[in-house]
Amino acid sequence: VIDDVDFILESTSTLLNIEGYDVYTAQDGVSGVEQAFKLLPDLIICDISMPNMDGYEVLDSIRQHTELSTVPFIFLTAFTEKSNMRTGMEKGADDYIVKPFTRDELIAAINTQWSKNRAIEARVQKKVEDVGKQVTYALPHEFRTALNEVIGSAKFFYTAADEVTKE
Repeated sequence: VIDDVDFILESTSTLLNIEGYDVYTAQDGVSGVEQAFKLLPDLIICDISMPNMDGYEVLDSIRQHTELSTVPFIFLTAFTEKSNMRTGMEKGADDYIVKPFTRDELIAAINTQWSKNRAIEARVQKKVEDVGKQVTYALPHEFRTALNEVIGSAKFFYTAADEVTKE
């Protein structure tokens, strides 16, 4: 959770701790990005309006990092204008929660991201399994082709051994 307002940071992290989540906090975008690069979190909740590095810049940094590029990112902000929401979504945010928010809104947003991630992971796992099956079926054939060439040559030399001269 990244937010420059102590009350929001503490109340959000306490709520998530009570819900059973391991929570790490940062009071500004710079330290939030540093922690994210070090901890590789499963989800990031971030304010937009912060000093030094705003939430949009945090999101840009996160999305450029290979290991964090697909981590669910939820904006938690007081901005209610559609243009701000649209900007966040265009930059790659997965959800946008307006302050003040309820426990149910926050938990529902997080659960939605977990569901999306599970579906993506299942799809990727299926594709990996499909490729594995294709390789498993293709390789024995490829090995047999090469072995048949070797066996055929060996049979030829074996049958022609008496006729072959040194020259």
